[in-house]
Amino acid sequence: MQRNAHPSPEPEIGNVIEIEYSGEILESYPAQIADVYGIKLIREAETWDLIPMVMVNGTLYLDTGHESTIEARCGVMDGEITSQVDGSKQPTVDDQSNFGTGYGYQYGATEGTIELFMNGKWWIFATEEARQAILFPSTENEPSKFYLTIGSEGVKSIKLSMPNSSGGFENADGSLLKKGERIWLENLDGYTDLRGLTITALGENGEIIWTASIPDEEENKGFTHLVNDDWEITNIE
Repeated sequence: MQRNAHPSPEPEIGNVIEIEYSGEILESYPAQIADVYGIKLIREAETWDLIPMVMVNGTLYLDTGHESTIEARCGVMDGEITSQVDGSKQPTVDDQSNFGTGYGYQYGATEGTIELFMNGKWWIFATEEARQAILFPSTENEPSKFYLTIGSEGVKSIKLSMPNSSGGFENADGSLLKKGERIWLENLDGYTDLRGLTITALGENGEIIWTASIPDEEENKGFTHLVNDDWEITNIE
């Protein structure tokens, strides 16, 4: 029972409050106390600003931090941010942000994106899925660097060919390559796998010490790791 207590604000989750009471506990669980004389707010719950975001057509778009590179664009806006909520909250209605109003926007060229015109520049906002793809692009189809581990002694040079290139490797001073040495196959830069590769290791007199080939067939698509005896080709750095 509260007696002679001054009105107190409605507490929120995370607030720290001080309760002054008679000291008598009526029930321990759930807690019940007698003769409450005052309730005082000691510290308000801390709040943190969320990432800038907007809601358009029922979808949340988050700031990617990336500026748009589109140069030729339509001069007509697809909409405008007309309301806002506090920076610690998510927008809940269309054309609302948690950072300000008055910003025109257009739908982006990439699915799941819109572009806001702010401070004379266009900034990309994206759904969470599209934002992850922008910030952490897949490297699945990017060219890899390939490395060869020498598997025998007495190797003077490496010769290789691919469907659209050929080349090789040998030490500039003419010295022999050592077993276990790892070399970069520069001629394979630009390739995503080893399809169509023929590679040969030659000795001092041009004799073949080792050779291997990977047929240029669809079943070898994505083949990036060759192990043959002590010889290895891999794209793992």
